[in-house]
Amino acid sequence: MVNTKKAENYGLVVTLPATLDEAELARLHELIAAKKDLIAKALGASKLDITTSSEGLSFPWWDELPEFEKITAYTEFLTKLIAYAKRIHRTVTRSTSQVSNEKYELRSLLYRIGLSGKEHKEVRKILLAPLSGDSAWKTPPLINTNQEM
Repeated sequence: MVNTKKAENYGLVVTLPATLDEAELARLHELIAAKKDLIAKALGASKLDITTSSEGLSFPWWDELPEFEKITAYTEFLTKLIAYAKRIHRTVTRSTSQVSNEKYELRSLLYRIGLSGKEHKEVRKILLAPLSGDSAWKTPPLINTNQEM
């Protein structure tokens, strides 16, 4: 069961029933830290804190209450991210330098965590919408306008 509620200090807090050991929680933190700028921009999150409680993991990331479709997409993303943190054995952290193609970078993460296929198309569409770049090409091909047909 997913618990989403409007809190006094936050616009939206998503609480997911998850039990992570220390290593899994550390991997989740590392995953989020590695892609923090992309995740914050894609989800419209003002901060990327995680709190643990008896209810599970809470993500108080939003100052304003998003639309219902976005809440559903964000919840699905967080659910898959937690499952991915449980499944992997290590994380590879890259430098958090500026990404040249935000859509491609996040789309790669979405496929890696399990948000692939037709059933997750709407989730990907919502998460990629606020980002710049091309989701199909890491480096878009140059279009030669001088070429004769």
